[in-house]
This record gives sequence, C-alpha cells and structure tokens, in this order.
Amino acid sequence: MKKAEEYTNNSLDTEIDEGMTFLVNTRLYEIHQLIEQAQKDAYNQAIDDAIKNAKVSGGGARKSSEGYLVSSPMYLDKQSILKLKK
Repeated sequence: MKKAEEYTNNSLDTEIDEGMTFLVNTRLYEIHQLIEQAQKDAYNQAIDDAIKNAKVSGGGARKSSEGYLVSSPMYLDKQSILKLKK
C-alpha cells in the first residue's frame, strides 16, 4: 500500500514566504493524516469483510478408537478471501 506522502507532492516548486510555507505544510500534514486514517479504515473493513465471507471447512468432532472425543482441524478457504480483492 502506498504511503500517504506518495499521494501528495511534498516539495514546493515556487518560493513563497514563511507564513505561506507553514500553511502549506500544515495542510499537507492534515491531508496525510486523512489519507492514513482512510487506509486504516479500509484495511479494517477488508478484515471484517473477510471474516464475514470466509468459508471454513473441516472441523467437527469424532470419537477416536479409544472412545475419546477428538476434533479435526478447520481450514480457512483462501479463495473466499481472495475474491474480496478488487
């Protein structure tokens, strides 16, 4: 995933006074913070979607030959998660 700084141009092509430089830098910082928060939200939403849409196979319980209850391993279907990629 790109970093927030990669979406904006961090250099000023023209000379401007110090007050304007401060204002531009402040706005760039705010934009970077917004981009980073949007990325975090998107990542968390992708995890939520993966959890809701993932298919699990296997699992369950059976009796062993000694009469003990044994659970079999469960597997997460990777393809069901990959289908969420856009």
